[in-house]
Amino acid sequence: MFQTANELRYGSPHQLIIDEADAAALKTASGEYPSHTLSPRQTCDLELLLNGGFSPLTGFMDRQTYEKVIEEMRLGDGAIWPMPIVLDVNKSLAETLAPGGGLALQDDEGFTLAVLDVEDIWKPDKRREAEKVYGTTSQEHPGVRALFEDIHDHYVGGASPVSSYPCIPITRNSDTRQPNCVVSSKSSAGGALSDFIPVSPCTACSGRSPYARPRPPRPISCYTPS
Repeated sequence: MFQTANELRYGSPHQLIIDEADAAALKTASGEYPSHTLSPRQTCDLELLLNGGFSPLTGFMDRQTYEKVIEEMRLGDGAIWPMPIVLDVNKSLAETLAPGGGLALQDDEGFTLAVLDVEDIWKPDKRREAEKVYGTTSQEHPGVRALFEDIHDHYVGGASPVSSYPCIPITRNSDTRQPNCVVSSKSSAGGALSDFIPVSPCTACSGRSPYARPRPPRPISCYTPS
């Protein structure tokens, strides 16, 4: 069977989407955790973590991984990784978190999309991050401007965010490469989570394949602006 260079080095992409029974238990447990409402950019990052798009990452970066990425553009195992994938939160929430706890990640309607196992909370040096990642601290650069204006001053790292939501039912990632692959307009209620992939504002559409519509602006964390 054909394997890409990535698969040969890291194995199959990590998919962190759990089944329906585990999702129900997770939803009950998540009510005891602090919650954070995700921005569209964060929702996109979460989607890519959940569906394996950010493999070999299995969660938002902890401080050690973050430092290595901004200094060397590498993960702890030496794999090349160009930009930090972190979860930024406000100060008041950061002060309630502790390593070993959980954090419910919610959409703007209060629905829990995933639960993060908190491993690290820290306040980054944003000027240093801008210089290391973008090569400038000038806010004329869109990435730097987003870093200073849109991103909170505290980061939370943690492993294994697991999905508790079916958003839009579509075929598995591998099947979306097939001709005539479309998104069903049928309600997602009652479907097994393993039969869905999460769809963020980056890819969400109504009743048809996300690949069939004009591409929206990409979130700043998903690419390096030119």
